[in-house]
Amino acid sequence: MIIHKQELKETIKVFHNSREEMQKNLVKLKLDGWSGNTRVSVVGLVLVRQELSNMDIEWLNENHPDLTIHEPETDNFLYSQPYVFYTEHEKIIKEEHKNVR
Repeated sequence: MIIHKQELKETIKVFHNSREEMQKNLVKLKLDGWSGNTRVSVVGLVLVRQELSNMDIEWLNENHPDLTIHEPETDNFLYSQPYVFYTEHEKIIKEEHKNVR
């Protein structure tokens, strides 16, 4: 085994009130050195919605009362639960190149 590089990353998890707000936030985050959204499905699709349980909704209402919780889309079987727009981002805060065998 050859370890080429070691990185220390910071991760943030971000709620957005709308798709439009999310797009604006992504531009700002990238300008601040954060990665694009790192949430992906098993098959590699980028995930931007997080479906919510009743417990999630209660917690969000208590801790983030200004966050918009979207109602499920009645004409879309994929999204049958209330949801929020949610992304995760990374930033490398320390990087070391190694020659360790």
